[in-house]
Amino acid sequence: IQGLKATGRIALDLDPEKPVLPSIVLQGGDIVVMPQRPSFVGVFGEVYAETALIHRPGTTMGEYIQKAGLTRDADADNILLIRADGTVESNSARFTSFMGSSLNSKKLMPGDTIYVPSLVDRRTAYSLLVQGAKDWTTILYQFGLGAVGFKVLRN
Repeated sequence: IQGLKATGRIALDLDPEKPVLPSIVLQGGDIVVMPQRPSFVGVFGEVYAETALIHRPGTTMGEYIQKAGLTRDADADNILLIRADGTVESNSARFTSFMGSSLNSKKLMPGDTIYVPSLVDRRTAYSLLVQGAKDWTTILYQFGLGAVGFKVLRN
């Protein structure tokens, strides 16, 4: 453990209403930085207005997302809430079914950031092949019906 070197910050998971620092053992060379409390909430990713919005107490994540506007390519099922203390909460369907909650109703704190990812095409090569074969089959079937209909009308 002594050979390990810290690569980032430590998430303290503090209560924003009553922040009490936990007892942490500091070692030589450790630096403690307490930034000023921000007055904004960031919204980034697949939104029309990537911006930092003024924090309003009691405003939910859904209301901030509504203000920024989701784009057509937004993956609303996998939104991330990055708390000011460094912790991350997920809006993925697997997480909400397991934990029984949705982030849209969560109250945000100053400095929190919402990240809306892009939709990813998760189809496999096999499913793309099947879809292509189905499309071509439909085209050939309709072409055949058109040819038969044309022949019947000529007679």
